Amino acid sequence: MPVTEPKRTAVAVVFKQVMDGDVRKLAAQSNDSPTGGGARDLRFPMVPFQGPLTKFFPNVVGHSANGGPVRQGTMVWVIDSRNQQKYNVELHPPTNARPREIRIARIHDLDPMQHCPTPTDSDPVFLFLTLDTSSTFRCDFARLSDLSRDWHPEIAQLVRRSLVAMRGKNAACGFKDFQTETEYVHE
Repeated sequence: MPVTEPKRTAVAVVFKQVMDGDVRKLAAQSNDSPTGGGARDLRFPMVPFQGPLTKFFPNVVGHSANGGPVRQGTMVWVIDSRNQQKYNVELHPPTNARPREIRIARIHDLDPMQHCPTPTDSDPVFLFLTLDTSSTFRCDFARLSDLSRDWHPEIAQLVRRSLVAMRGKNAACGFKDFQTETEYVHE
């Protein structure tokens, strides 16, 4: 969580490295063929992210075509000290085509996600979802170069460990659950 923000109690932080394909999804330009609209979701490995992400999306609001629960949570975007917007965001279960992934749907419709800096090879960008004690979560982006200065040291270290573990193979991702004191770095 950014250390420059007013004091809040974080319950959990989930992070994922933003890749070129994610930037295209955020801009609603991920269709590679004229036959479809392209993906518009942010995907995570179901194991082990389902448990932590369920805290961010506590309400079951329906079921998908394959019968899994569609969950909803509230994302808060703090525009400035006087203005904030809230969004109902959905977490969808795996599909038949992607049976090992859960996904945050329609990311191109979320204003906070439109503020993603362009990642570079030398300075990757990370998406952070931070859940606080009010049961709402924030979406923030940070460059690797900003982590030491602007983010809690435990989270910055976890992100660095994730980058080393992935060694450029896939998007670095992980989480820290402050309530259970569990953390995970995807390898």
